[in-house]
Amino acid sequence: MRVLFLYDAAFLEREAELASRLEVGLADEGVRIFRGVPESLVGRSEEHLGSQEIGVPSPGLFAPVRLQATQVLAQLPKSGDDLPVDVIHVFGEPLWALGARLAHKSGAALALEVWKSSQTARAAGLRIGGSGGRAPVLLAPDQALASRLEDAGAQGRVRVTRWGVHAASAPRPILRRDRTIGVVFMISGRDPRASRAALLGAKRLLEHDPDAVLIAEAEAAHKAGLWATAGEASMLRNLSLIDRLEQGRDLLMRADMLLVPEVTGEHRSMLLSAMGSGMLVAAVPDADIDAVGCEGVMRLQAQTEEAWAGLFDGVLRDPDSAERLAAAGWSYVRQQRRASTHIASVLDAYEWMCSGDSVPIGEHLPRQ
Repeated sequence: MRVLFLYDAAFLEREAELASRLEVGLADEGVRIFRGVPESLVGRSEEHLGSQEIGVPSPGLFAPVRLQATQVLAQLPKSGDDLPVDVIHVFGEPLWALGARLAHKSGAALALEVWKSSQTARAAGLRIGGSGGRAPVLLAPDQALASRLEDAGAQGRVRVTRWGVHAASAPRPILRRDRTIGVVFMISGRDPRASRAALLGAKRLLEHDPDAVLIAEAEAAHKAGLWATAGEASMLRNLSLIDRLEQGRDLLMRADMLLVPEVTGEHRSMLLSAMGSGMLVAAVPDADIDAVGCEGVMRLQAQTEEAWAGLFDGVLRDPDSAERLAAAGWSYVRQQRRASTHIASVLDAYEWMCSGDSVPIGEHLPRQ
């Protein structure tokens, strides 16, 4: 089987580890991977076993989708009348139109990775070859988002391919009294009030540990105004802003806690990585993300400074209970969100798509 992955820059920056695991895992199963990345990123990533890099031109006035598709197809090897690839798997909504065009021209099956709730309506309505064409298969990272897709009208063509990560062999000690506490903020920057409330709530932690380290992604933190808020609250010495935070997970996973103060409906494997490392995760409820609702996550019912301060009071008062909760999160990842299970479910989806069972008879497009 031959599969073309199409990544946009934003997805690849955030989910480089997930993409790499999936490529290597599928290659181990005999899948030949063509890795479509923006032309500006060709040659910048490490080589991956079994994959060949394809440059995807940036869209615009001088590179409409039609021309983009022609240039991408020209880079795929030809073998007689065989399809250049069997499946096109798109990661990143900006490339959905390109994926649909490539599927229409090549006859390959199309899969869209739908990883946030705001994408569900458009994904459910997309058709290959126009409004009368066949629909793509939609891959959801958990059951919650799969249900949203089905509610949007995508019944019968949604596959749950639960994102997974590699978990530590055992949960590690956290919140130890003999070392500085580290807290990571996982934010998008689109809800500044919620993010600032979490930061100000962490002042309660600083009363206990004045040297505690608070970490956030630089661009998102600036969007949310965290730097200014930290300055007003005399917390600048504790706040560290890191560019491309999610690409440096080995260092981050040494922290004690991950805070998720926003309701975004967005799936980020960093959440699973934190749980799998044994970090304590604290989040506001998000109905579109199964992991946030699991027993191993400490949930807040209000996005206020007082609620976050109360959370830190409880954690510092009873660190043993906090550590047991973190261990439950680690167990959830070990049992239900393993990387190997993710890879197997994606491969199963590809085989289902290519078997003909996924599309009613008569809806296959002719090769062009």
